[in-house]
Amino acid sequence: MTIGRMLLLAVPWTVVCAQDFVLGKDYASRPVKRYQTADEYSRDVVKYLLAFPSPLQNGNVQLHRLGDRAAGYILEILKTPGPLTDAEMRTALDIVHKAYEKPRSIMVEANRKSSTATVTLLQDIGAATQDPAIRSRALDEQIFVMTIAATALPLRTPSSGGIGTPPAPGTTPFR
Repeated sequence: MTIGRMLLLAVPWTVVCAQDFVLGKDYASRPVKRYQTADEYSRDVVKYLLAFPSPLQNGNVQLHRLGDRAAGYILEILKTPGPLTDAEMRTALDIVHKAYEKPRSIMVEANRKSSTATVTLLQDIGAATQDPAIRSRALDEQIFVMTIAATALPLRTPSSGGIGTPPAPGTTPFR
């Protein structure tokens, strides 16, 4: 077989793959979501992470910035399929803990200071399970979240001496 003949056979397959890529299809012929708002993306990340086993090892960066919104997403997800299994409850508790683990990373101040969705979710988890370990952990997480929300500090801004403050005139930042 000549090289010209091999290229002739390979080119149509390449064109089909390129068309699928341009049309937003993967090889399973699922449409790929190209344009998502930040809210939709974060909800999809939380929904994806709920399928992982506890202790949750993934999603640290995405979850650290959510705060109370992570619990709000889980409550939205619960409306559709029904109650969570015990494994999903443990993972949901991991998600809530990671969402409040670094309160200075939570970008929206309301999600840092408020814990209403989180407390509602934790109370629902405590009421829905028969496992005493999950109930105990839900109560521990509730105390943890309420403590973080009560002591939430404002974000650092350049005017408050945070990152990005220029050095005083006549000085260098290296001395």
